Amino acid sequence: DVISIAGDSRGADTAVVLRPVNTDKFFDLKVKEVLCKPHF
Repeated sequence: DVISIAGDSRGADTAVVLRPVNTDKFFDLKVKEVLCKPHF
């Protein structure tokens, strides 16, 4: 499993735990847990 963190120029605001896959199986990628997401 992988923890992926993303954001913009103001900093990281999203983090998920996912099961990585090869690019030819991109649509088989599974997001296991959303750790945090922005609140608008």
